[in-house]
Amino acid sequence: MQSTPPALLRGQFLHLVFLATVIPLLLMLSNPGPAYWQGIPVSVWFWLALSIPILHQVYVLLCWRLELRSQSVTARWGLKRGFRIYTIGFFGLFSSRFLSLLLLAVADQASLPMSMGLRWVLAAPIFFLAGYAMFSVKHYFGFHRAAGIDHFDLAYRTKPMVRDGMFRWTKNAMYTFAIQATWLFGILAASRLAMIVACFQSVYVWVHYFG
Repeated sequence: MQSTPPALLRGQFLHLVFLATVIPLLLMLSNPGPAYWQGIPVSVWFWLALSIPILHQVYVLLCWRLELRSQSVTARWGLKRGFRIYTIGFFGLFSSRFLSLLLLAVADQASLPMSMGLRWVLAAPIFFLAGYAMFSVKHYFGFHRAAGIDHFDLAYRTKPMVRDGMFRWTKNAMYTFAIQATWLFGILAASRLAMIVACFQSVYVWVHYFG
């Protein structure tokens, strides 16, 4: 944890360049076409699934930076209530990343010529690695730390690194393995668009990390 809080937008040049480069590229690659699902264009489902990770990471960035710089959350509501309010937004958007991707995968299912056998061969290792990573987060790391409680509570900043479960092999099991669960929707539904969004999420989360 830095002794001097970072400026609100410090390090976000990479963030802006990444989005300015990747979003037009995705616009060209996706080409959802005129298909509809539940009366809504598949293109809408695609951009919904793409926009939620951006909203999630911008939300986290702003909350963390504002709290580190001026205790904007805890000064107003206190540590316990303030962190609870923050986590409602955090986990709401986090869950929406997966839900929107599931809906997109259903809307765009069978857009790739993949046999069911191939789908399971590709999905199985991801399921076990991502599943074990999520298990490790729950049992060894804790959801509060995963949500960034160390940005709110000074006591967590001196806690030792977790070296159990998947964290034994990598210090960042969430970004390295857990996020790969997003690929499961596209693979199992043989959805090209869902795989594009999963690829975006897998890379974009590291932009947040390095920014």
